[in-house]
Amino acid sequence: MSGPKTASVLELEDLSCRFGQVHAVDGVTTTVAEGEVRGLIGPNGAGKTTLINAVSGFVDHTGGHLTLDGRRIDRLAPQRRVRAGLRRTFQTPQTSLGLSVRDNLIVGAHLRFRCAGFSQLVRLRDERRASVRSDAEAVAADVGLGDLLDVPAAGLSYGQLRLLEIGRALIEPPRVLLLDEPVAGMNEVERDQVAEVILAARDRGATVLLVDHDMPFVMETCDRITVLHLGRVLAEGEPAEVRADAQVEEVYPGPGSRER
Repeated sequence: MSGPKTASVLELEDLSCRFGQVHAVDGVTTTVAEGEVRGLIGPNGAGKTTLINAVSGFVDHTGGHLTLDGRRIDRLAPQRRVRAGLRRTFQTPQTSLGLSVRDNLIVGAHLRFRCAGFSQLVRLRDERRASVRSDAEAVAADVGLGDLLDVPAAGLSYGQLRLLEIGRALIEPPRVLLLDEPVAGMNEVERDQVAEVILAARDRGATVLLVDHDMPFVMETCDRITVLHLGRVLAEGEPAEVRADAQVEEVYPGPGSRER
């Protein structure tokens, strides 16, 4: 597994998110290098999903700033951050259950086209339709859904829905891919498949920031890990360093004790 390059892609400087008196994210500073798979872990309530939401623009930050390739994006609307290269998935798969696997993936290619809505997008014609269909079929194969292109998303298993959502985020190559609990509820075979998809995306140029509680998955997949506690960075380093950190073990015993 090749390691990250030295250039930074995503930089968070003193990033904070406050809800009333609650500091969900409290002055987080970190830099994610190009080609890195960064894990974000910590106990429930540590601020992990809030941080992902702040990076993607789904919640407003109340302090600090965020840059992508040296450009500040924290003032951009979510859709403009997508155009800047951010893609994300959610804890609960946000797929269109009435659409086929193919058409769910085609929806992920919306940046290529000027369409009024999803109905126009999935009915593209001629060479544009052929191009995006070909890309959808390639991505479906990459995430293990190549034999299910015409199956409605409603007919997929939970694990397959998660893979479909990851595929939709990948059909337009991301600069930074944000994954919120990508292997939650998956069996070991599915978790290994997601790990392969993530590493393949990294090898094609994506930088990845992921949140998950599956410690074997995180430790085996990530180049570096950031540990959050009460909205702050408690520790950061390579998996072996985080696993051996006494402070981390005290507040979040998962890294040192959980095994598959």
